[in-house]
Amino acid sequence: MKHRNNLLPASMLLIILLFTAACHNTPQKKNIQKPVSVSVDVKSGEVMPHIPCSADTSESYALYLPSDYSPKHLFPVIFFFDAHARGALVVKKYKSIAEEFGFILAASNNSKNGQSQQQTSRVLYHFMQDVEQRFSVDPQRIYTAGFSGGARVAAAIGLFNKSVAGTIGLEAGFPPVRQIPDTHLTWVGVVGNTDFNYLEMKDLSRRLDAMGMQNLLLVYPGKHELPPARMFKKAYEFLLLDAMRKQIVPLNQSIIDTVKNRYDRLRIQAQKGDHCLQQLEADQALVKNLEGLTNVTLYQNEIKKLSASHACQLRKKEMTALLQTETFDQQKFDQSLSSEGSGWWRHQIQELYRKKSVARDEQVKLMDQRLLNYLSLMSYLYAGSSLQNRQMEETEKFLMIYQMVDPDNPEVYLMKAEFEALQNQNNKALTSLQKAVDHGFKDTYRIENNNYFKNLKALPEFTKILGKIKKVKN
Repeated sequence: MKHRNNLLPASMLLIILLFTAACHNTPQKKNIQKPVSVSVDVKSGEVMPHIPCSADTSESYALYLPSDYSPKHLFPVIFFFDAHARGALVVKKYKSIAEEFGFILAASNNSKNGQSQQQTSRVLYHFMQDVEQRFSVDPQRIYTAGFSGGARVAAAIGLFNKSVAGTIGLEAGFPPVRQIPDTHLTWVGVVGNTDFNYLEMKDLSRRLDAMGMQNLLLVYPGKHELPPARMFKKAYEFLLLDAMRKQIVPLNQSIIDTVKNRYDRLRIQAQKGDHCLQQLEADQALVKNLEGLTNVTLYQNEIKKLSASHACQLRKKEMTALLQTETFDQQKFDQSLSSEGSGWWRHQIQELYRKKSVARDEQVKLMDQRLLNYLSLMSYLYAGSSLQNRQMEETEKFLMIYQMVDPDNPEVYLMKAEFEALQNQNNKALTSLQKAVDHGFKDTYRIENNNYFKNLKALPEFTKILGKIKKVKN
């Protein structure tokens, strides 16, 4: 019983290929705005949270057009797929980047984890087709991006459609394909250093390097969540520099200098602190960004020197051993979720927290936190599946693991409330629901439309909890 809430089924890839190909099979003519059947008051320089799709008005997307948008000119576009269909949230978070660099940002309000293949392919087709027909899109600068499971959808579209020039994967990598079809796609990964997908994305970047595929992995201090706008900006800069390298857009010396100075500061800071591996990584990232655009011989020579140094080789071995330990522990936890009892899990989780607290090496601390985050995800998935299948004993155990490993997560207490409501333990369910709210849960829609809570809805305590959430939101 293994689950991944951010994996795209391999059988869906062909459907995505067919539908996204349909989105791009009509040659685009410059300076022509295509007519659409749904009239919408579209404004540039403003977030538009709900643009209905012409093909199906029950589907929509959030949109930001840069202030200088005009149908007389072609604009790059980023099609964004969020794991939870939070199109408006995504556009609000990253609109400043779209404004600064002058690209169209469109995020689906319907694409999300847990959909059937037919639902996903339908949403992709209507969404992308509508944007391309309604707005003046540069056919050479069509990009996809996504968060978590949406990152895998974005990558699948890019990998199997040569009309897509690049993909930004936030907190997740590629879908489970047996073989990467070709190397036309430019890929930028962004991942938090405590994200449970960190190992996967590090490995993917190494594999793409070996293939000669243009790629960059950006790591920042964070967990599995939408990255800060500054990271999205760095990801887009890489795509923009790639377009310069391919002579799709003119060279912009200001952007080249900005990126060069950023990595120069990082490498000098690492050099002063005697962190040879960090210095090496800064050199490598600078070369990936700027090779072919400016002279990078100095950095290439430094890469050779650092790679051959004893200190750097030793640190690389230490990091490799650490990542191998993390992989082993993930596999051990996977295999033990169903087989081991509550006592075993209490010991494992307590030991992880203890090791994290006493570790002197920052990388060891980060590894232990990633393992805790990984366990949080897995116990959540296992508990949800067991609850859905009415396997009450298993659900109780997985919820115990989930709460121990992630006690501040409101989703823990929401699922506990569902579990208790299913057993007609209304008082316990209301207490757990209140704890979810106390820990920051604010989604009234999910509570009001939750089938597990149908027997709670008539209770005054339930209404009171909903009222508290609405008061906080207002």
